[in-house]
Amino acid sequence: MERLALHARVVFCACIFSTLVVVAQEPAPPNLFARASDVDVVVQGETGLATFKLHLTNHEDAALENVSVVFADGSSVPIGNVEGQATVVSELQNRVIEILVPGSQSIPVHVTFTLFFEGSAFEVAWPLNLGTE
Repeated sequence: MERLALHARVVFCACIFSTLVVVAQEPAPPNLFARASDVDVVVQGETGLATFKLHLTNHEDAALENVSVVFADGSSVPIGNVEGQATVVSELQNRVIEILVPGSQSIPVHVTFTLFFEGSAFEVAWPLNLGTE
């Protein structure tokens, strides 16, 4: 009878441990939104010189910390911290960009935001649109 009770306690403890392991998942990335403003693009063949400001909105209650935006060429621009439910605007950016569709009013620029949120590091890819309409 004592062996059966010991076996039952071991099985019970194993079930609790496996439940805890299942609950400990990767944290979800933060809810953010980015857009460009004050856009000006001077097209030079298949490339263009784009100037714009980047707006980053944090839709979370907690702050986004040490935010940087990384462009396709590998260069990065530090944004800093973005408090909860707040928007920050970057300094004017100057970038040489690839013009995928000549004559288009919509120019996609893929960026990645690197940041810390609630103690975890994240990289969030974002399709920034440099619309010139």
